[in-house]
Amino acid sequence: MVKPADPGGNWKHNATDEYQTCPNCALPHKMDDTVCSFCGSKLLRRVTLAEKIRRAAERLKWRYKLKTRRKNPTKLAKEVSSKFMMVALGVLLSSVGAWFFLRAGDTGAMSDYLLGALFLIYGVYAVYNTVKPS
Repeated sequence: MVKPADPGGNWKHNATDEYQTCPNCALPHKMDDTVCSFCGSKLLRRVTLAEKIRRAAERLKWRYKLKTRRKNPTKLAKEVSSKFMMVALGVLLSSVGAWFFLRAGDTGAMSDYLLGALFLIYGVYAVYNTVKPS
């Protein structure tokens, strides 16, 4: 059985007296046609209220499916792994910065303080931007 096509296109569903749509695939046909040229199902001459409601529900369902975001599993895995790597890099940079601060406390060298501050700032920045809510 052919699945219904997206009825939310540029043409209006059963809007004119010149065209009718297939109940299966939503392909537009002339009013004189009796069989769908795409899926082979019979075309209704007069569309009942129940058929109009069913088609409107299908149209809404298709529009909802098109608007919802779907994540590809490989894309999701890449996103999670990249976030994990950024957090790991941020923790590593922060720990290197803390080590430089501890070393500067023992030796009193200004360059160790500057390097420690630089690594700590980059590490905290990397972790913060990765885990903050969007």
